[in-house]
Amino acid sequence: MHGRKGFTLIEILVSISIFAVLATMVYGSLNAVLSKNDAIKGGISAFEMARNTLSRMSLDMKGVFVEQYPEYQVPGITDPPDPYRIFGEASYTGGKETSMLRFASTGHLPISSDIVSGLTRITYYADRSPERNDDTLIIRRSDIPYPYDIDPNQDPDTKDDPILCERVESFALTYVDEDGQTHQEWDSDSESYRFATPRAVIIEIAVAGESGTHEFSTRVDIPVYRKRLDNVRRQ
Repeated sequence: MHGRKGFTLIEILVSISIFAVLATMVYGSLNAVLSKNDAIKGGISAFEMARNTLSRMSLDMKGVFVEQYPEYQVPGITDPPDPYRIFGEASYTGGKETSMLRFASTGHLPISSDIVSGLTRITYYADRSPERNDDTLIIRRSDIPYPYDIDPNQDPDTKDDPILCERVESFALTYVDEDGQTHQEWDSDSESYRFATPRAVIIEIAVAGESGTHEFSTRVDIPVYRKRLDNVRRQ
């Protein structure tokens, strides 16, 4: 009696079918792991950008420079703005409601060796991305050393301002006064705010990641502030 020397056609087909099923299962599992890994990387990237932005803004606000009384004089109606004023406003950029904040700080970041660290006017604002075609925004940081060489009301030149955060869905700043009340805008030269500076700023940023939008926020307590002046009017 002779032994079997091979497989039948049916056995070969069954083996191929089993292999195909196993290969499909392995591929599906591997693809799921890789997809999840990409989403995790996207989330980490969003987290890193937001964390760096919040850290930079917090550091700058901790170094805010505020002129106190009696050095600070309430500006007249025709006087130029206080060069050290804190000015924040809500605006629309790319159809999205965003915020802009400008203030004086000791947090100057020198770009070249001939500029020393010192007092600077910092502006944070949202802008359209020069590289992306979607509706997300970027957050830029303007840094102009004192004495400022442009109109304090002039919008910053966006061509050279560094980008801190990309794929921004929203950028909102909320200002807290000495009574704990919140405001969407602020002007320390304004009679409406009694010429005071905010006690704290709440920063909220939403960044688009691979798996959806990630929201980040922090509150920065301003170490120095100017109290409000009651019963004082601009002349």
